[in-house]
Amino acid sequence: DILIAGITIKASHIALLSSLGIKHVKVKKTPKVSVFAVGDELIEVGNPLPTNKIYNSNSPMVSSLVETYGGSVVRELTIKDNKDEIKNNLIKSSVDSQIIIFTGGTSVGTKDFLPEVIRENGKVLVHGIAMRPGSPVLIGLKDQSLVFCLPGTPVAAYICFLLIVGTTIKRM
Repeated sequence: DILIAGITIKASHIALLSSLGIKHVKVKKTPKVSVFAVGDELIEVGNPLPTNKIYNSNSPMVSSLVETYGGSVVRELTIKDNKDEIKNNLIKSSVDSQIIIFTGGTSVGTKDFLPEVIRENGKVLVHGIAMRPGSPVLIGLKDQSLVFCLPGTPVAAYICFLLIVGTTIKRM
């Protein structure tokens, strides 16, 4: 083997392959990923912060992690705790994303619509894992897209991404 499987091909690799007379190599496409932070309490960074609201730190963090692990972010949005808005973004993303990631809205609160929306529009594979933080993780399918619903707490979302989503992106 000349190159290690799983690396990102760069100009130096192309030069090495070309110098050995190798014109074609098998590669894997970068997985396309949609990232959503769900919650009525979320405000975008840079906007004034009203009382009882918090800045959305999850989608910038998750998007950065997606890129670090080898994925390509095709959309990054903050959406409200609204069943139709969640459903519409799930359906739209399933057309152009191999992975769809939601943070927040996956537990058992009155406004945690993700489990219901995934169940009605796709398939829930796992909902709830024996892990703290991170127990309300949901893993599902919408058509050919993997759906990961991570907790809304930033530390829990980070840990769950590293242990579950990041390894999935690397394998893809």
